[in-house]
Amino acid sequence: MDFLNVILDNGNVWESDRSSLFPVNEEVHFLSSEIDIFDLLVMLGSFPSRTQARKNWKHGPIPDGWSEFYVGKLKRHLCIWNPST
Repeated sequence: MDFLNVILDNGNVWESDRSSLFPVNEEVHFLSSEIDIFDLLVMLGSFPSRTQARKNWKHGPIPDGWSEFYVGKLKRHLCIWNPST
């Protein structure tokens, strides 16, 4: 997977978030806000396991708001919408 688009459902998601943040033709995953950055990095395929992700990820937890990361040598693209109150 070269990219992963995620909206974290923490109770603050609006119906218009998907269409206003991501292109219509791209897949977007609605995930629980309980998921952490290490799970997303494994889903993206940047690391084979949570353990490897924890050892190598230096950017901290998922921040509030819009986050965009290019991960690894292959520059996989991770976009996260974590709406705040």
